[in-house]
Amino acid sequence: MPGPRTDERTPLSRSRWRPRHGTVVAYLALFLALGGTSYALTVTSRQIKNRSVRAIDVARNTLSGVEVNESRLSKVRTARRADTAGGADRAATAGTATRALSAGTADRATNADTLAGTAASDFVRSSRIASAGPVATTTASATLFTFPDLGLEVRTDADATAEGELTFVNTSTRELRVANTTLASGTPVVVPSVAGEIDAFVHERTTPGTAVLVRCGYDTPNLTCLAVRSR
Repeated sequence: MPGPRTDERTPLSRSRWRPRHGTVVAYLALFLALGGTSYALTVTSRQIKNRSVRAIDVARNTLSGVEVNESRLSKVRTARRADTAGGADRAATAGTATRALSAGTADRATNADTLAGTAASDFVRSSRIASAGPVATTTASATLFTFPDLGLEVRTDADATAEGELTFVNTSTRELRVANTTLASGTPVVVPSVAGEIDAFVHERTTPGTAVLVRCGYDTPNLTCLAVRSR
């Protein structure tokens, strides 16, 4: 009789069960799902290649002033509205601006070196314009205008018989002329009205450009006058 059957294979020759790759992945996924633990991937600066992150890689409205160094940002070359700008439609301070509070050249400005290309010195200051009246000429003589630096006084004549006359008095030693007449110191010159108006131009002969224009309207018995000083 044949004896009992024996397995002649060695332990190394015996077949072993090996899990397939898909089975391992499935078990790993199941383990992670049951564990309930989330895993985050952290990327450091050393792992990012310089100049490799683009604007499209950054979510919108995620960067704030904390992440951005404002001092390293370039200045805006042009702007529609700015507090300070080299060129702007509207600016608080600008070299050239359409509208500015302070500007070297501006179409509209609170303070400007020029206005429509005209220097500020070409305009008459409001302090150089004076008005007087109505003043009655039938009462005692009244002083209408005084220009101490020019040495000139303009008064009413206080003559009830004349139709509106102005008296010009030189209170200095300057060489003044009025109505083509020398206005000597201490010697008044009377300028009468013509057709209800008085126009008198007073200037200093030794200082060209120093002058006063006096214009009055006479409505019996009152005079109403306006005086404009050149400088």
